[in-house]
Amino acid sequence: MALAHDELTVEGLTVELGGASIVRQVSVSLPARAVIGVIGPNGAGKSTFLRSIAGVVPVTAGSVSWEGEDLLRMSSRRRARLLALVEQNAHTEEQLTVREVVELGRVPHQPVFRFGGSTPEDLSRVTRAMDIAECSQFSERRYTTLSGGQRQRVGLARALAQEPRLLLLDEPTNHLDPHAELSILRLLRTLADEGTTVVTALHDLSHAGRVCDAVIVLRDGALHAAGDPVSVLTPDTIRRVYGVDADVLRHPRTSAPVFALSLPDESPPDECPPDEALPEASPRDEPLLDEPLLDESLLDESLPAGSLAAGVGGQGMRSSGRTFVPNASSHARWSSPT
Repeated sequence: MALAHDELTVEGLTVELGGASIVRQVSVSLPARAVIGVIGPNGAGKSTFLRSIAGVVPVTAGSVSWEGEDLLRMSSRRRARLLALVEQNAHTEEQLTVREVVELGRVPHQPVFRFGGSTPEDLSRVTRAMDIAECSQFSERRYTTLSGGQRQRVGLARALAQEPRLLLLDEPTNHLDPHAELSILRLLRTLADEGTTVVTALHDLSHAGRVCDAVIVLRDGALHAAGDPVSVLTPDTIRRVYGVDADVLRHPRTSAPVFALSLPDESPPDECPPDEALPEASPRDEPLLDEPLLDESLLDESLPAGSLAAGVGGQGMRSSGRTFVPNASSHARWSSPT
């Protein structure tokens, strides 16, 4: 299946691992200087598809070409100058700092026998990559001390330091908070607009609709569909591939498609008749409780103010040595709906 302005072409790609067929006869041509999303349910072969393009896992059959040249027959050094792969759960026990991990991205561009350390250009590229990936603030920390989201940023920075023309990412928004997710998606969009071909596995269909120029859908290791997000990410395709129903909405600010997903047996609630409408909430005229929550006389003076060992609501806590155990009445008071 061909898409416009082809630059990366996959033909009959098949990968078998441990006797199991993980990727099966995938043929697709991907557009250049674009963001291409690889989507599909768990076990569809997305990660293996990306790793086989990068030459990380052996290909059983088929070919991958870049601008007409066989990518898998390139030397690993030359291929590393062309593409970078950001995997989901990259890990190392080496006690490297974040900066040292990002500096590894410069290795393909350095002489085999190198003396004198990194060049000024290497240092500049590394610093810029960390700034773009927003990980400069912890550049001197040990990589092993980072959270999953922070490691994702460092992996992206290392890939950017390679200066790839083809960037492969396996779920780059995994472990990230909402602000970081949107920042990464915007960065992928910017990289494509500036000339990088970005191929990324995504689980969130709304993310794919927001940032991708094209998507390919894998199902049981085979290509199910490919094309622009509007024509591919239809309720029918989503139902067939994921087994869920989809309502396609529009983002109020970006107009990008937003997918509200439901299990097939879920139905909308019955509408509330006008005469049974819920009354409007009104301010409380009376205090919720007729006694203070905190009885200062029960505070353990040996503990700092605000300690969880403080008494709650008079007889709400009972003491057992140094440990305070809530009784039924205090539990009911905290958990009762307001």
